[in-house]
Amino acid sequence: MRRDDQVHAARSPLDRHAGELGCGFDAHEWEVLAGVGKLNSAKALERDKVLVSKIREELSKGGGACSGLRLVLDALMEGLESIAALLRFKVG
Repeated sequence: MRRDDQVHAARSPLDRHAGELGCGFDAHEWEVLAGVGKLNSAKALERDKVLVSKIREELSKGGGACSGLRLVLDALMEGLESIAALLRFKVG
């Protein structure tokens, strides 16, 4: 099983439900694609709003979020160093 399949399998079907299409079984392909595109856009916007809210919350309490290019790059480097240390530990 691919990793992304495992992620989707672990989530509830309700988590994966993006909405309902307002077209019938006799709808043309382009109508279905347009409806799915709108649902995907709405779902992505919803996820982005939740993510922004979490980042703001973490920033306000001095948690695990950072802002600004320098801080973000520093955090990424710190993460890479942690991964490298774990790999050395597992290999060595």
